[in-house]
Amino acid sequence: MKKIKEFGIIVTVLIILIAGCSDPKEGNEKVYPANIIVLLDLSDRVSIKKHPEKEHEERVKEQINDDKDNCQTIIEVFDSIVNKETYSNSKSKLRFFIPDQLGFQIDSERKKELRVFGKIPVGNFSKFDGLKIGIIAAINRLYGEVLTAPQTKFTGADIWSWFKYDAKRYLDPEFRNYIICISDGYLDFNENIQDKREKGTFITINNELRKSDDWKKNVYGEFKLRQPRGVDFSQYEVPVKFLMIGIKDRTYDGSLSDRDILEAYWRPWLESMGIEVEANGFIPSDVGKEEIAAFLEAVP
Repeated sequence: MKKIKEFGIIVTVLIILIAGCSDPKEGNEKVYPANIIVLLDLSDRVSIKKHPEKEHEERVKEQINDDKDNCQTIIEVFDSIVNKETYSNSKSKLRFFIPDQLGFQIDSERKKELRVFGKIPVGNFSKFDGLKIGIIAAINRLYGEVLTAPQTKFTGADIWSWFKYDAKRYLDPEFRNYIICISDGYLDFNENIQDKREKGTFITINNELRKSDDWKKNVYGEFKLRQPRGVDFSQYEVPVKFLMIGIKDRTYDGSLSDRDILEAYWRPWLESMGIEVEANGFIPSDVGKEEIAAFLEAVP
């Protein structure tokens, strides 16, 4: 009887030891909800007044339609994320932001409309659907107003300052953080503004740079974008990821593609802040739902 008891004790100890040696992450891995931030570049890329030529007007209207379609696609992919997590329990967030632009002020109520999916949890499918309809309508109204706004309003979207002042407020180490920047990539300003700004807070592209055989030396050196002081997400458990949708090329003469120069500016700058950019992290506006879903690690 004593031996049976001893055997039972040995078996119990072995079970405890085996359980203790098993991988603690197995079946108990930490779940990181999604935190999706969309930056809308409402600079002269969406202004028909800035360059009134007929050809430009058609390109702008096409760009606006692409922007709105891409915003709607992002919302649809977010819907699939929240649905999978169940609406009443999901902690995932989606918010649209408009980087400041001297002369083009967005009122606080409009900004709130673009952040309705920042409150968690949503509640249920019906409430989510109502919010989705509302935010799509708000984005459509916003671009409708932008289309015919006076050209003086379009001085350049200050994306650099958004990263300096706002990125730390809205990125969260307890989430999977994604930044989608809907922009042509030209982080520049009207001449009278740019002349007063510090080097490293805007992108310089001119014909001299385009024709230089050693253009990378300037882009990585004298002209490089400067990391905002104290903005560093490299310690996040899940890396912050970045995607630009809408990158364009202002040159049409067969010279060096501006897209190469733009990416050479953006990529090291983002990486200096601990933000990851995949090989296909800079893409045109004709993006499919599958690409956005893949970036957000969601099921399309």
